[in-house]
Amino acid sequence: MYRCAAMGKDPSKIKVCPECRRLIEASTMRPLSRNQLGSGIRYVCPDCFKRVLALRKVVRDARGK
Repeated sequence: MYRCAAMGKDPSKIKVCPECRRLIEASTMRPLSRNQLGSGIRYVCPDCFKRVLALRKVVRDARGK
C-alpha cells in the first residue's frame, strides 16, 4: 500500500501484473488469455504481453515446420 501512495497516483487504478508481480497502472494492462477456470480474462502488463506473444509465435512456427 505504501508503494502505491509513493507513486502519486490513485491507488484504485494500480494493479499487480500476475506474471511479473510489478505494480502497473490498470489502464495499460493488456488481455492475455482466459483464466484456468474459464471465466474472465487475465490481464498483464505490456512487457509481459509482448514476451508471451513472442513465445507463442516461436511455438507456432516450430509446430508449423
